Amino acid sequence: MGKRNKVTTRDIAQATNVSQSTVSMILSENKNVSFKEETVNLVKKTAKQMGYKKPEVKKRYSNAKNTIVVICSNLSNSYYSMVVSSIIEQASKTKTQIFTISTLRKDDLEKHALSNLKLLKPCGIILLYPPKFVDEWNTLSKQIPCIIIGDKPKKLDCDSIELNSFKCGKLLGTHLKQLGHKKIAYISSPLDTTEIGRNERYEGVKSVLSNTQVFFNSSKQFELYPIEKREYENGYRLTKQILSDKYDAYIGNNDMTALGIVACLKDHNIKTSVAGFDNIFSGFSSIDEDFYEELEEILIMGDIGINATTSIIENLKKEVSERHIKEPMECKQLLINEIKDQMRVDSTEYEFENRRSVVLVIGVNGVGKTTSVGKLAGKLKDQGKKVILAAADTFRAAAGEQLTEWANRAGVEIIGGQAGADPASVIYDAVAAAKARNADVLLCDTAGRLHNKKNLMEELRKIYRILEREYPDAYLETLVVLDGTTGQNALAQARQFAEVANVSGIILTKLDGTAKGGIAVAIQSELDIPVKYIGVGESIDDLQKFDADAFVNALFDVDHKENPDAQD
Repeated sequence: MGKRNKVTTRDIAQATNVSQSTVSMILSENKNVSFKEETVNLVKKTAKQMGYKKPEVKKRYSNAKNTIVVICSNLSNSYYSMVVSSIIEQASKTKTQIFTISTLRKDDLEKHALSNLKLLKPCGIILLYPPKFVDEWNTLSKQIPCIIIGDKPKKLDCDSIELNSFKCGKLLGTHLKQLGHKKIAYISSPLDTTEIGRNERYEGVKSVLSNTQVFFNSSKQFELYPIEKREYENGYRLTKQILSDKYDAYIGNNDMTALGIVACLKDHNIKTSVAGFDNIFSGFSSIDEDFYEELEEILIMGDIGINATTSIIENLKKEVSERHIKEPMECKQLLINEIKDQMRVDSTEYEFENRRSVVLVIGVNGVGKTTSVGKLAGKLKDQGKKVILAAADTFRAAAGEQLTEWANRAGVEIIGGQAGADPASVIYDAVAAAKARNADVLLCDTAGRLHNKKNLMEELRKIYRILEREYPDAYLETLVVLDGTTGQNALAQARQFAEVANVSGIILTKLDGTAKGGIAVAIQSELDIPVKYIGVGESIDDLQKFDADAFVNALFDVDHKENPDAQD
């Protein structure tokens, strides 16, 4: 074996009897740490004597010769996940890396992607939807090879693999005509000039079915939704508006719209033909193991977890077999319905709202526990309840002050104690106040830690004993607050709290951001604890009762968040 000529930090560490990490930090001139002057001088002197040369630091963004970047709208949309999966499969054969960027079709995210690509300099870029900033993409394509899969804007100067959208529309229209359908509704988002494929699809349908009625939804009410969710809403709401006209077939401008149409028709017990475009069910024409693997991926990506996903898929396979289901779309709808049934919260789960009650709220610090208590207080106050808050989380110094602010916002009374005080004593005083003031609900912000389960268990036992002795007639509810963004960690917390408390429900917070929220399904499946409330924002009104239909629809990017019947 040849002798090494290059001097390393390990060599210097051995020569100076100083740890290698210390040598490394000294020679890299790490300003976040400090060492004795004699140590610094020794290391630097030895390094110079031994001929040490600092390695060249590579730029953060180097020319990624083996990397292709794929730009898509939203990976949770099955169409995009299907295409990306195929690209990855082919790229693996040539040891090419695939880096995916999802822009959600938002201007700022697309601009951010453009900036990063200029720095990253991949060997190629694949666009999966018509970009908005065509001039910028043209400039970039002169430096990096670009290709678009789908409908290419006329001014976009790059190679493309295009769909014949006009022919697709014509074929679909011909098929419906052959089935004998005459009165057909075409439901779409507004067809502006940027929607190349959608315009051509409609023109293709119209070339065969000239009497097709077109319905658009230009409402800005749902602009905050990702585009796929807006499509679903368009399908549902527009269909509902025209049900009385009794169309014998419906066409959605894409499959997400078609799913909204199907959902609306199903809710109103109407059976008729519905068609869409894109084949978001991954091109599966039959229900096989590949199809089930696709569904598993959707569930796992939604934070449902391996155990719950396995159980759900096994039950689904059994149902499909017993019902002799053959169509993938019908199978997926069955899956959605099964999860909805599992997650649905009966009105009896909110019994504490109808009785004189004590609600204990527990959860680790940082999940939004105290905030949730304040929001729940406001919600109960709006229902005409007399509410008293108990600031019994004395472990966190600022918890009492924070809860006082929420009490003021909600317009309710608060009973507190000093930081570090016995939480049980605060509960004792709060119970006395609740009885004296004839309160409907005593809402308690309690233990906020899990690192010492023995102490937590004893603390809760003491609280339960006081409630049993001092307030035996009160209905007792125990809610655990979990952060919806933490995925499987939330499940672990729920499991631990269930071991030390009589948990009767979950408050799932922070679902206004990137959280998928599928962990709620896992908790329900594995622990049989229902989610009763979800937090969707920072204001006092942003605590909602759990809606299984809206929640599960959102997991599958068919978010029907509001009750459509309330819009009549």
